[in-house]
Amino acid sequence: MVKLSIRLKAIADMVDINTNTLVDIGSDHSLLPIYLIENNVVKTIYAIDNKEKPLKNAIDNINKYNLNGRVIPLLSDGFQNIDFDYDIVTISGMGGDLIASILSNDKFKNDKVLILEGNKKSDEIRKYLMNNNYLIVDERIVYDQNIYYFIIKAIPNKIKTILNKNEIKYGPINIKNKDKLLIDFLNMNYKIYEDGLSKSKDNVLLINKMNEIKEVLDEIRDNN
Repeated sequence: MVKLSIRLKAIADMVDINTNTLVDIGSDHSLLPIYLIENNVVKTIYAIDNKEKPLKNAIDNINKYNLNGRVIPLLSDGFQNIDFDYDIVTISGMGGDLIASILSNDKFKNDKVLILEGNKKSDEIRKYLMNNNYLIVDERIVYDQNIYYFIIKAIPNKIKTILNKNEIKYGPINIKNKDKLLIDFLNMNYKIYEDGLSKSKDNVLLINKMNEIKEVLDEIRDNN
């Protein structure tokens, strides 16, 4: 049985059991698809990558775990070569701005469940979701290998859900749930900016960033 990192396990835990078909964009070694098939969460998964080398890594692992036909490798730049139906899309391990760009491709039909994790700029993911009538239904923060990861699950919605600036940056559910890891993340960044005051020539920028963090922490405290 394949063993996942904390980050990938958190993504896997968001996938609905008995999902028929899942598309994993930027699948790399395809450990996430292999785990989901081995644990009978999904019936068929397409492991998508836009480069030959990571796709070969995926094929090697698929063969290793004897999952040919259930995890299907496919060379594609995002959704470009996807011409079949699917239920859930997972995209992880890249910047949030790149994820938003991949989802903005004309070939993507925005009526699918999305599970997304950006290594940075997760606010770009939430902006895309808000502007394309998606509702965020689950969020998790994990701390893995000394890095904080923000994972988002969203479903199509008939109406636009408006997020405020703090919700766009840090996540409406994370704030509502007073997520401990979010508070840790905010305090860590506050300390970084505070320590930088004595070294920086642009103290105004750092003070503004510290005030933004205070505002989010106040919103978390005031949230009932």
